[in-house]
Amino acid sequence: MLCLYTAEAAFLPPVQAAGTQRATPRAREVFLGFSNKLFDDLQGASSRAAEKERLLLEPNSRPMRPPSEKRANSGRGFGAGASSKNANKGARKRPRKADSKDTGASNNGKVTEAENYVHALHELRKRTLTESGVVMLPQALAGETARALREEVIEEIAEAREAVRHDPAVSTSRFHVPVEQPTRAFTLLPFLRTRSDSVDPPTAAPPNGPILRAVQELLGPRAPLGKLFGSMCDGDDSVLYDFYALRTEPGSLRQQIHSDTPHQKVPPLFAAFIALQDVSIEMGPTVFLPGTHTRTSQRLQFDHGVYNGGRDEMLAAAKSEYGLLKSGDLVLFDMRTLHAGNANLVDGGSTRYFLCITFRNTKANAVDLGHVPCIRPGFVDKFTLGDIHEQLELSAPFSFVGDGLPVSPAIV
Repeated sequence: MLCLYTAEAAFLPPVQAAGTQRATPRAREVFLGFSNKLFDDLQGASSRAAEKERLLLEPNSRPMRPPSEKRANSGRGFGAGASSKNANKGARKRPRKADSKDTGASNNGKVTEAENYVHALHELRKRTLTESGVVMLPQALAGETARALREEVIEEIAEAREAVRHDPAVSTSRFHVPVEQPTRAFTLLPFLRTRSDSVDPPTAAPPNGPILRAVQELLGPRAPLGKLFGSMCDGDDSVLYDFYALRTEPGSLRQQIHSDTPHQKVPPLFAAFIALQDVSIEMGPTVFLPGTHTRTSQRLQFDHGVYNGGRDEMLAAAKSEYGLLKSGDLVLFDMRTLHAGNANLVDGGSTRYFLCITFRNTKANAVDLGHVPCIRPGFVDKFTLGDIHEQLELSAPFSFVGDGLPVSPAIV
């Protein structure tokens, strides 16, 4: 989730001290001219480094695939890396008793074949995520929901821009940064949109809008993604950390390989990127380096090989996977995993929208998570996975939580 600022946002002058003289327009012009030059130089260097990384990775890169469902059908639910000892151990287990919370079993406590399959597929995905740091889930979001949500996001971006036009100070609570970046930007989302801006009074939110439908399909008690978040983090106590739409436009540059959170023993953050349209190679699919979420020799070579050629050697040998997702597909990853967004090409590319959801593991060290919550200010540390389940059981979910935006001071 590497965020690029515009030049003005990245190099704004320090806040004016009390009693000091305000900078003249000419001084600001000179400052911004220098800032733009510095920003362009930094961006150029980053772009050249990212292109070098792309060329190193390309020979061993392939499209990402979901775990083979044949393994789930076998009843074992283990990933490709499972040893025969562990696999046989799993095969000898007696059928477990039904757990209505994660299977919905109701046949006098007996687990049906379909329920066993759902459980085995969950275990397979969980093991893949544990071992590789990344897993793909196809069709996690219904096609119609993805299409409606994409349109909703486009409307939300237009509304946010209008609000910022009236009051630039609200940009951070809308776009996560002081100035929206033109080709790659976040838009912080509400659970319910009210079709409002800074001038007109809000209108009533629809009872079941696209954002709410997406939350239900993705994070409901029996939703595969919600179950994985709970398993990988802290169950119902897992905390919603990021909730935003990611937009990339043609002309968006390739990112350098990075991780979104520093290494610690307990994985602190897991993020899902949900495609709201088909993602072609020209649109810049995210590339992941599976297995780099832990301190293997491969990861250490990347971290400490900047100046001795070790990083280039590691990237040239690494097997990477990129997400050519269909609308409604998602990638869930441990945010310690190395990854990068590819360039959205001017020729053949088009605007790409993702819904992005991150949960925090409360058992991990929260002192340094790598980035502040990318979520509306009023929602920071507000919802656990269990809270979301409770809201979704209500007749009007999230109707009393507000829009998450700061309350504007009353004008007297």
